[in-house]
Amino acid sequence: MFLRPKNPSRHSAQQPGLPEIDPDRCVHTKSHLASCTACRDACPFSALVIDDELLGIDPDACNSCGLCQPACPQAAISIDVTPPVADGSALLMCEKSPQAHPGLSIACVHSQGLEQLAAFHEKGVRHLIMSTGNCNNCCNTTSTRLDGHVADFNELAGSRGLPGLAISAPGDINAMHWLKSIRADEPIDTRRRGFLFALTPPTTEQETAETARPQRALARFLSRRAGSEGVPVYPAVPLIDGTRCDGCNACVGICPAAVLTLINEPAAGKCYKVSPEYCTACHLCIDVCDAEAIRVEPIFSSLVADIPLESHQCRACGVQYHMPDSHLPTDGLCRICLQTNHHKKLFQILE
Repeated sequence: MFLRPKNPSRHSAQQPGLPEIDPDRCVHTKSHLASCTACRDACPFSALVIDDELLGIDPDACNSCGLCQPACPQAAISIDVTPPVADGSALLMCEKSPQAHPGLSIACVHSQGLEQLAAFHEKGVRHLIMSTGNCNNCCNTTSTRLDGHVADFNELAGSRGLPGLAISAPGDINAMHWLKSIRADEPIDTRRRGFLFALTPPTTEQETAETARPQRALARFLSRRAGSEGVPVYPAVPLIDGTRCDGCNACVGICPAAVLTLINEPAAGKCYKVSPEYCTACHLCIDVCDAEAIRVEPIFSSLVADIPLESHQCRACGVQYHMPDSHLPTDGLCRICLQTNHHKKLFQILE
């Protein structure tokens, strides 16, 4: 049930209902500097194991609640839950609800995060019917509940002039009606990976790059506008402090969703371009930034500007380099010479 980050292979749940980890998406398989512990922090049973050697799920501890699914910023964790959908509504029924019914219930309604809500919204759902037990006394404790996810989603929707989602308690549930809706229509696959694989395979390089980005339903939702003139809100936005950034491009190289890219156009010059609609808050950019020039703001509602870069030639080693035009003075030295004082030595070896 465990993966080795340095030599990952796809993990398939060996027990029904256990979460599945996609090592191609997990940040711990991309960099040993990754500090993300979101899934482990969200798990009420300490079933997620992350250390220098192992990444995986302890099947003896896991109860398949699915709370790790919305916590994972990279959509690397999925659990096989398919809440039924009918007539613009989705039924989210906890297995501990007094109205629980086989085939309709899921382990925990709070396992539905922003990506799952975006997938519902894309299918025309505007109403969530929620039936639970006593969440305050439930063993599946979580700090972020469904109503919190919905509140964040509605803030994203409102800033784009789009309708949000409403939550209501159920009256008498007609189980046969919902079961028929499952049989009649293809159910929404609220697993992040399942939703991705259900899409048409890409046919162009641009589409291939899009497929590599996690949270596709949410990204499509964030790119929509419906006449709103306000500043759109994003779930997470990386912000670069130009006075500290030394232009090393580490954040550009490590970002798994191409949120940060280096643009070099003859007319406009060089800049770091930020595409916040794709940011998942995986924090890899923060982990690799030696200059501590990046922070990630949650639920951010300000205009995101690109970072202009100026090209220079190091007066010591002669190498071409770039830095933000707002960077503090470096006395004409590249970041290597500035940090190592190699420019004071007679000989240098340049790669």
